[in-house]
Amino acid sequence: MDNTLTIKDETGRDCKITVLDILDRPKKKTIMLYFFHDDPRRVYASYLNETEYEFSLDPITDPDEIAYADSEIDGAVREYIEMRRRGEV
Repeated sequence: MDNTLTIKDETGRDCKITVLDILDRPKKKTIMLYFFHDDPRRVYASYLNETEYEFSLDPITDPDEIAYADSEIDGAVREYIEMRRRGEV
């Protein structure tokens, strides 16, 4: 399973992120959980926006949305670590 993406950071440089989960919810913005540099100890959550030609990540500012993302992070990290232990990633 390849869950690594190359994105451009704010300076325009390429960097790799590992996607833990994509939280696609009806009637709500899609949230992506991810981390940089193969380090799942520091997980980020951003809104995932899709246009016809590209994707972008935007910050989550709504407190309820932040709480929801936080509630999903622990489970996603545990699942990733277990998959890694089994050699699946």
